[in-house]
Amino acid sequence: MLRILYILSNEPNGGVGAVIENYVSHFDDAVCVDYLIYTEQRDTDFQRKIKTENNTIYYLPELRMKDYFRLRRLTDEFFRTHAGEYVIAHLHFAGIAAMVYGPAKKYGLPCRITHSHNTKLSDDSVKNLRNRLLTMNLKKVSNEYFACSKAAGKYLFGSSPVYYMHNAIDPEGFRYDEDKRREARKKYDVEGRHTVLFSGRLEEQKDPSRVIDIFSLYAETDPKAVLLMAGSGSMAKALKEKAEKTGRDIRFLGYTRDMAALNLAADVLLLPSRFEGFGVSAIEAQVSGLPCVLSDQFPEEVDIVPCVRHIALTEVNTVWSEALAQAMETERRDHRQEIRDAGYDIAEEAKKLEEYYEELARKYGGRK
Repeated sequence: MLRILYILSNEPNGGVGAVIENYVSHFDDAVCVDYLIYTEQRDTDFQRKIKTENNTIYYLPELRMKDYFRLRRLTDEFFRTHAGEYVIAHLHFAGIAAMVYGPAKKYGLPCRITHSHNTKLSDDSVKNLRNRLLTMNLKKVSNEYFACSKAAGKYLFGSSPVYYMHNAIDPEGFRYDEDKRREARKKYDVEGRHTVLFSGRLEEQKDPSRVIDIFSLYAETDPKAVLLMAGSGSMAKALKEKAEKTGRDIRFLGYTRDMAALNLAADVLLLPSRFEGFGVSAIEAQVSGLPCVLSDQFPEEVDIVPCVRHIALTEVNTVWSEALAQAMETERRDHRQEIRDAGYDIAEEAKKLEEYYEELARKYGGRK
């Protein structure tokens, strides 16, 4: 059995966690993934999803700059004890590469993958600059590079060779079905009403505040319209207060795994993200032909079927509102095969990744 160490900088509550869950749940018994997570949380939904009879989840304290030197010491102790158990480590946040892979390299862990999931390292401009500085020595401690898109790969790794690990999904689970659409619209109480969906973390990167502004403008000509906000994050309280002041029907659903039903219930997906490494929500939406109105920060790989429209962040909200109105006229149909053909079927992509891990294990010294 090939045992791999996944390293997470926190308890994931968005796309990174979903991607990891999708892949590891499709690996066969020849690959086992252990985890090192910097978090104080225990027995979370994510952790229950990734825990198996054969793997181990290791914990270190939550990442805080004030605890940096203590965390470096604890990380060093971890790899002094465990580095010899692995041929491959796979880090999912480049901002801690030096802190993590310095000791991993020192204690002989041969294959050290850094994965670029985005085109920035933080929602906050100051933290993004700090994290960018922390990645300056990235290539001194990492020796393999993964990315979710060409833009994300170029952002961190420049022209270095990159393995593109697609943010793949199960197309079957998101297929279009008219009867299920009726059930979903009834479930979310949106029957007979134009429904806009936002799916993402309630953080600055996704710009959920602008989602409310755009929807409020659209609702001036479609007052019965509904906005469903699926996601959680630090902006939740302020967004709810803002939404209440609009007088529009805006519903906050929190973090949910019911995205297949939400995509069927909705009439258009609205994502004006300020930056994006990929955007798995847009792939899920396209399976069932849900029109997507996206910012121009989404990478070109997201465009698979004709129901996607990109709008520049610099455009005024009126342009976005008009795009919503036009998207409402889109005829829905099933696009599972197009998604599979584009390389986003998790069953196939998980096999490819397993084979690549095996190749890396041979390259870096055999299996452990």
